[in-house]
Amino acid sequence: MKSLWLSPLLLCMGICICAHAKARQQLPSITADSVLPLKGILRQVKDSVPLLRYLDKKQHNAFMLLNDSTISLKRYLNTPLQHAMQGAETRMIYEDGPATQGIRWVVNASDQVSIAQLPFGISYTNLATFGDADYLRGGIFKIAFDHDMYVQQLNAKLNEWYDLKKYFLKEIDGEALVKAYVDQRMKSMQAGMDSLYGIPAAAIVPGGISTDQLIRLDSQQLRNLFADNNYVVLPKGADTIVGMVDKVKAARAAYMDKLLQLKGALNSGAPLKEQLARYDKIKEQASKWMMEEDNKIEGIEKLMPLSGIQRLFLHMKTLNLGSFHTASSPMAISGLFMNGAAGSYLSKGKLLMAGVGSRADGRGMRNAMFNESLSANHYAMQYIGAGKGTLDKPHTHVTFLNASSRNNNTRQLSQSFLSRNTFVGTVSKQIRLGEYGSLNGEFSKSANQFSQATAGNNGYTVSNKAAAMSFLNDFWQTISVGINYMGSFDKAGLSHKAYFTFAGMGYNNPGAPNGLRGSWQYGLNVRKKWKQAGLITGLKADMKDMSTSFSGGWKNRQYSADVSWRLKRNWYLSSKLMQSSLKSSNSDKSTSSFLTRQFTASSQLSSKVAGLPTSNTVVFGLQQINLASGDVRTNSMLVNTSLMQAVMVGGNTLSMNVFYNYDLKQNALYSNLLNADMSWNYTVRKMITCSSGITYLDNRNVVRQIGVKQMISAALLPKLNCSLYIDSRKNLLNTERNYLFGTFRSEVAIQYLIN
Repeated sequence: MKSLWLSPLLLCMGICICAHAKARQQLPSITADSVLPLKGILRQVKDSVPLLRYLDKKQHNAFMLLNDSTISLKRYLNTPLQHAMQGAETRMIYEDGPATQGIRWVVNASDQVSIAQLPFGISYTNLATFGDADYLRGGIFKIAFDHDMYVQQLNAKLNEWYDLKKYFLKEIDGEALVKAYVDQRMKSMQAGMDSLYGIPAAAIVPGGISTDQLIRLDSQQLRNLFADNNYVVLPKGADTIVGMVDKVKAARAAYMDKLLQLKGALNSGAPLKEQLARYDKIKEQASKWMMEEDNKIEGIEKLMPLSGIQRLFLHMKTLNLGSFHTASSPMAISGLFMNGAAGSYLSKGKLLMAGVGSRADGRGMRNAMFNESLSANHYAMQYIGAGKGTLDKPHTHVTFLNASSRNNNTRQLSQSFLSRNTFVGTVSKQIRLGEYGSLNGEFSKSANQFSQATAGNNGYTVSNKAAAMSFLNDFWQTISVGINYMGSFDKAGLSHKAYFTFAGMGYNNPGAPNGLRGSWQYGLNVRKKWKQAGLITGLKADMKDMSTSFSGGWKNRQYSADVSWRLKRNWYLSSKLMQSSLKSSNSDKSTSSFLTRQFTASSQLSSKVAGLPTSNTVVFGLQQINLASGDVRTNSMLVNTSLMQAVMVGGNTLSMNVFYNYDLKQNALYSNLLNADMSWNYTVRKMITCSSGITYLDNRNVVRQIGVKQMISAALLPKLNCSLYIDSRKNLLNTERNYLFGTFRSEVAIQYLIN
């Protein structure tokens, strides 16, 4: 029965070691060949090949004994549908603002469903607008497989049966093995002294020599220990002292010689203390390795009786259905919100990802009347990618995307786009540079094929052609290349990043909506930590050149320097100096369109005032703005400051926020602005949480308002919350722009929290 319990543990130890060849190579040999009791384990540790054979044999024996112990695991894994509703919320919002007139309903719901221990999260959020009667239409619905929860649940269940960490670390506990061996040898020597001289060890060294002393002390320290005990304690029953002193001294000298011989055998090669220190480090590394997800998955897969579907989902990194964000590498799939299905699968270091659906967003709505036929924002798309490694580690991936534009017809907007097909191929690679950091490189190529309309005897004839057939056309104008380097020198407290990207004028990737065509982008970011002084300094530069045509475009330059200083545990100071400029250019001249320079300084302090905990944040800024619009130029010098103060009074909080902006040149580019509010957060009868406050807004010559805010939240039932929020304001200044600022907003929310 004992072997039935131990063998699975030895199997898991074998799995953990086999998963890391590097760890096996680092395991040291503690003792010389004369240390016979350690041969069974430590010699196998010294050579990884016999170790693997040793573990494989135990692994085979363990599998032969697993049948009885897996019955409960099978019952657990075959658990049918489990349902855990997370919560639901409905919220009614009323506003009288210019773009938000009327009532809007917000509905949120989330659920957690497990099928055969496969966890899926289900969520819904509606997108109803103000005045929309059908508030459940057009919502965002999502089903997502939770891979992290799946692995955590199975690993926790596995650990109930097999204590992987305890048995694995015990197997490489070199110090315990050495202590056991040394203790056995010392007992043998003590017994030899007793039989040879008839004197027990206590008489030879009255204080005794422990196993730890023999291991930790060097030879000279051991000799000193004998010298410190240089007196005679007669054994019990000794009738005379004649000859006994000389006999004890001879026994002490012989015993010391044997201990020093044992010490020399232990220290053959590297000193024993160094070898044990190496073992301690390896044990620490082994503990970390066992917590890595790859090791957990390997142990689960080999030790648990999973079904085929459960094994499949063990490697399913992501699986999303409905409306969701998805991403791979920056130039392949990045910042994409799509409707459809997408997932990724990782097994033995090989990654496969795929997705199918549509992209529909509001990008370009402002300029729809000018370029909607060229810049579509509604696509039907499919993509697939494969390669080695995961996205956050060294990898080599190839991704292909195919997209076709669609007309965008919604309740609020109708857009017609010129029909086109787009094909994009991307190669992404990340390599490690050891202690110097990592290097990411990407190459992407796109091809576009528009439908060709030609007039003939039969009217218009449309000729469609797949974009993949013209993939190599206009090579330099339809490529995008990027290089990104990140590194750090930990000893110097230095981290740095440098990047460069280029995209041709004809490059188009619907899978990366934020990407820019016809652009050069490059920059540098360096940060330095001064640990002794508590300082962090940083320098950053970003350059962007954007072509809007073959003869014109614009250039943006951004530079910044910042420093943060920790004066005390509760007091931080920081400052930042920044400049940003924008120049437009054409074949004839270059014109400065925008320039801003800004300096900010801030302080964060947590302390006590009159015994009350307080937090205080103060920000001061000075900003220069030069703006050109046609032939009109406006220059401003703005001074702005903000104050945030909070005081804890018992279980209640008094908070105050003030923001003030003043234009020294009185050009009123942003106008002189004062915005202040104060609120008192308190609890009534433990079940009701309230917040009462006043607010004041003064934007010179634009609006001036004063108002009150009130929030009440009550727990009607243990899992049912209801809240009410009202913000009511009164105009103190009548201007033609008052309509831009609403005077009343209210919210009513009901939340039912199941878990």
